[in-house]
Amino acid sequence: MQLQFQILILLLIFITFDKFLASEDAQFLNCTRLFSCGPTVRDVGYPFWGLDRPQECGLPGLELRCPSYNYTTIDVGGKAFHVLNINNTNKLMKIVQIGLLDDFCPDTSEDVWLDENVDGRLMRYAPGVERLTLFYACRPLFNVPSSWNNFMCNVSGTDRVGYVVDESRSSVGTGCELNITIPVLGSVLKEFRRNATRTTLRDVVNAGFAVEYGTDGTACAACERSRGLCWSGNNSSVQPTCLCRDGPHPFVCPDTGMSFALLHTIAISS
Repeated sequence: MQLQFQILILLLIFITFDKFLASEDAQFLNCTRLFSCGPTVRDVGYPFWGLDRPQECGLPGLELRCPSYNYTTIDVGGKAFHVLNINNTNKLMKIVQIGLLDDFCPDTSEDVWLDENVDGRLMRYAPGVERLTLFYACRPLFNVPSSWNNFMCNVSGTDRVGYVVDESRSSVGTGCELNITIPVLGSVLKEFRRNATRTTLRDVVNAGFAVEYGTDGTACAACERSRGLCWSGNNSSVQPTCLCRDGPHPFVCPDTGMSFALLHTIAISS
């Protein structure tokens, strides 16, 4: 009789566990997929989505793309950026505008500085990011300070002189036809100003800049502690909900582990 009871309990455990697995939410399985592309962006989850990671698994506006499967891009404020790396632990992403990688002297004046009123819900400049303003297509200036590092730009097929100046010296722009404002890493810019031979202007631009991404991580941390996944679902809000094995829940996943542990204990003690 005791053997029959043990068999019955074990069958109950297997049936319950099988139903649990069968009912495991398909969306949960989809969101366990992580984004990887190229050598520097690997195993990226919420708040990003892209490739075989569906949109509801991340936040609107944080789609990652993988052209040719060797580098990652993201659109921010209507501009395409090359993603240099993503730090999941510190929630930092380093990016550089794609068009500037080959040519930081576009034929029209441009402001690459992101509008945080628009993009601030999703990302903010990380500490240490500074503005770099380049004036180019300038007439030659004489007796300029050595700190005004000059460079050459090819504008419409003609080599024209340009100047790197700080914002307090922006009056130099009156002698220049074009300018561009670029966010850069302050540490790299400092090295350039200290030694423009060792660290070039190209190094400064190509190093990109860092942004902090996502929303307050408190809600996500609680969800993940309950073995759930943060996701946006069909909600356009930046406030995530918790996706669990049995479907979405407002904050955390229900504790299903205790019921399995209890049945297992009963079976052993019988």
